[in-house]
Amino acid sequence: MNIELHRLDIPRRLVNGIRRRVNSAKIESAFRARSHRADVAIPESSRAEVIVIGAGISGLATAYLLRQGGHRVTVLEAGAQIGGRADSVRSPFRSGLCADAGGFRFAADHYRVREYLNEFNLPYTNFYNTQGDMLVYLGGALFRRKFGERVRPSWIPRVLTNEESWMFDQENEIEMFRVSGGVDTFAKAFASHISDSISLHSEVRKITQTSSGALVEYVSDGEIKTQFADYVVSAIPYSVLKDMTFAPTLKSDKAEMISGLEYRPGLLVYFEIPTEYWQTQGLSGFAVTDTVGELWSPGLDFTRDTAITISYTKDEDAQELMALPQEERIATIAKRIEEFLPDFREFIQCSVSLCWDEDRLIRGSRSMAQFLSQDQMALIRRTEGKIHFAGEHTASLRLGWMEGALESAERVASEINAICTSG
Repeated sequence: MNIELHRLDIPRRLVNGIRRRVNSAKIESAFRARSHRADVAIPESSRAEVIVIGAGISGLATAYLLRQGGHRVTVLEAGAQIGGRADSVRSPFRSGLCADAGGFRFAADHYRVREYLNEFNLPYTNFYNTQGDMLVYLGGALFRRKFGERVRPSWIPRVLTNEESWMFDQENEIEMFRVSGGVDTFAKAFASHISDSISLHSEVRKITQTSSGALVEYVSDGEIKTQFADYVVSAIPYSVLKDMTFAPTLKSDKAEMISGLEYRPGLLVYFEIPTEYWQTQGLSGFAVTDTVGELWSPGLDFTRDTAITISYTKDEDAQELMALPQEERIATIAKRIEEFLPDFREFIQCSVSLCWDEDRLIRGSRSMAQFLSQDQMALIRRTEGKIHFAGEHTASLRLGWMEGALESAERVASEINAICTSG
């Protein structure tokens, strides 16, 4: 952090406000002029049979784009629902309340997300609340700040970690949004266009490549089935893909990358809290801490009785909590929150926790691919014979975000279209 910035006479909030307005104008101009995908109509004689493995955002978008080109697509999803990590939590909360379990937010310059939301007529709104103060609780020091107000080094009795600096910077410099009705509506919008192509409870176990295509073996309702395709798209995390069998085996460098890619541990705890609790204290329901991680209350509306507040704990702290039963996790997080929010536990109406690491079909909140070299990322994306790879972990930019998942879908669809039309 540049300490000299805080010695300027110009208030940082004014500077940041001007910067955001200027950046917003540039972003909107680029957004209106930019299109990330072209309408590709593949001649009927060149259309392919494609199997997409995984019905998360990247898999659904890949299937959607391939169907638009005229290809015949089957989506095999091992789970009971679509969306993957782009899911929303609605139970046990009061009817009408929901909070996201992944795909929480997207930035103004995430053009693909916004294009698809507009295409599907799905509304989105600001992620952060500008009403009320945000809290920072680091190194045992507690202070309040307005939205967008710079964190001053003198406020914190230690040096910020890289993660903390990133959290403050992305809030200050980038406008963030969320899908208004829950991110699961985004996944459902894709699925509504390809519903006849999606097969749930269909867990792929083996892919056998031949000179003309690939034979996919999967288990559906306890029965082993096989289906042939010209091309296969893996749109599942590498943390899950590493358990799949390939014949012939993948090249050693690719196999090592699939088995070695790390995924970030993350624990989410959701609390239904009366909005009065936040309003009477003049708080927005958002905080950055080194005890529970981030605290979010997206959608906090003072005209409603209650809202959902989310704690998002990461890395080693999350792993420590994962060793506890769910009720103890929730109790531990609530107790830690009370260190900086008085009587918090007394106002909890209901709560639930979620950990993607414990879902055998996902195994991690997001990949750590953004820390890899360009050569390693090229390897992650590299096609293996008839198998193509999509997902946030294969993106060129915005890894770990829905924008990255959508970018990967467009890349894979373009790869298959190019092959089909090259002959």
